[in-house]
Amino acid sequence: MKKILILFFAIISVNSLAQSVIIDGYINNAQGNPVNLSIDRTYLGVHPEVFTAKTSEGSFSFTLNEAKEFIATLSYGTESYLLFLAPDETLHVAFTADLLSATIQLSGNAAPANLFLKSFNKKFASDYTDSLMDNKMLAMGVDAFEIDIFNSRKKQLEYFKADSSYNKFSPAFKNYFTNLVNYRYWNLLLAYPIVKANSNAKILHVDELPPPLLEGFEKVKVSNADALICDSYRSFLKYYVIYFTSKENGFNKFTDYNSSMERKNLIAQKALSDSPYQYWLSRFLLDEYEKAQPSTVKRLYLSLILSDKQSVYASIVKEKCGEYMEKKDEVKTSKNTSGNLTANDNCKIVTDKGKPVKFSDFKGKVIYVDFWASWCGPCRQEMPHSKELHHKFTEKQLKNIVFLYISTDRGEAAWRKAVVEIGVEGIQAWSSPDWPDCAGNLFSVTTIPHYVLFDKNGQVVDDNAKRPSDPEIYGDILYLLK
Repeated sequence: MKKILILFFAIISVNSLAQSVIIDGYINNAQGNPVNLSIDRTYLGVHPEVFTAKTSEGSFSFTLNEAKEFIATLSYGTESYLLFLAPDETLHVAFTADLLSATIQLSGNAAPANLFLKSFNKKFASDYTDSLMDNKMLAMGVDAFEIDIFNSRKKQLEYFKADSSYNKFSPAFKNYFTNLVNYRYWNLLLAYPIVKANSNAKILHVDELPPPLLEGFEKVKVSNADALICDSYRSFLKYYVIYFTSKENGFNKFTDYNSSMERKNLIAQKALSDSPYQYWLSRFLLDEYEKAQPSTVKRLYLSLILSDKQSVYASIVKEKCGEYMEKKDEVKTSKNTSGNLTANDNCKIVTDKGKPVKFSDFKGKVIYVDFWASWCGPCRQEMPHSKELHHKFTEKQLKNIVFLYISTDRGEAAWRKAVVEIGVEGIQAWSSPDWPDCAGNLFSVTTIPHYVLFDKNGQVVDDNAKRPSDPEIYGDILYLLK
């Protein structure tokens, strides 16, 4: 009779915060390879915690402590298997070397949950395969797609509750699985308009989801640290931030990735806290950092440091992105703009005094242009920093600097009201986007806030200048005053 591997997971309570996990077993046809158990604490796929046990005539043993439920990867040779484990559970695993997934057998009080996951993943594999779901999104209308994923969620939950071992599932596992299914539904729904919009570069707008489809969304717990264990929740975070950033931007696609990244971070900061925010921002930076200017990546990294006091996530981001963050930004000038101030006068701008204003009016001075609007939350958040920046310069220096605030409000009344409320020093002007010759068109402004920097010779030195909240903008302006 062939020998088989028997792996025992025994969790013994040692205190209210952590419990001992003892893992031992025997491998049939062991080839001398070590047995590994890895746990990805950050879910970033970087530097997982790996426990290794040597095999002695097929036998091995682990001991570790855990305070809450976790996903572990058991591996031997080239084979691996995912397990869900929670405190006060035991799990016995039996398999033959090099045939872990094919021959695995489970017993113990943690077995029902893991056996269920095995059958569930096989039955509903297509519903959790992103490429297949993306194809559905592109082929179906939004109403038909929502009905499809709604029915799938219903079937999955019914399958779960109908399982013969349902009453044996721990509260931790029930919570895990419910989160897995429900967040998958909302993840796919929010992803639908994003996947559609990104399928063709010629599409310049993201379609808003019909309000009836978002009924019940107000009850969804967006910042949910307990759900981070679910990959569907982590994917939900991604599309939640993208969708609601698009909504704040009028469902227009971003043409400047730096603005896109910063706006997404602002949305995430409002909706998320602690580990969900730290995970989202880390994943975002690791995936997207090379698309943005180094200074933008550095600003977001500083936000991560402020949130991640223990540097659990920040250290991983610094390891991968640190060298990139120290590089100099590339200065890019819009094709629509000219270094000649007079050439940039071909647009309509009106001051709060009702008089037209031209860029050539400020010849010989450094010009810092701020494109904003009364309805733009991020724009208003920058205004206190604008005041601080203005006061950093001496009276003599201010004579050679123009702070030009150009509102992109469609209506004049809202702009004038906001000017009074904000009280920012500088030249207040308005250039409605409804005007064919508005300043926004000249500088290809598609997202706000947006900043442009001219030197004293009338050259556009940066048509995507740093924000007032960036300490480096003071140095940039100071340099141009020389």
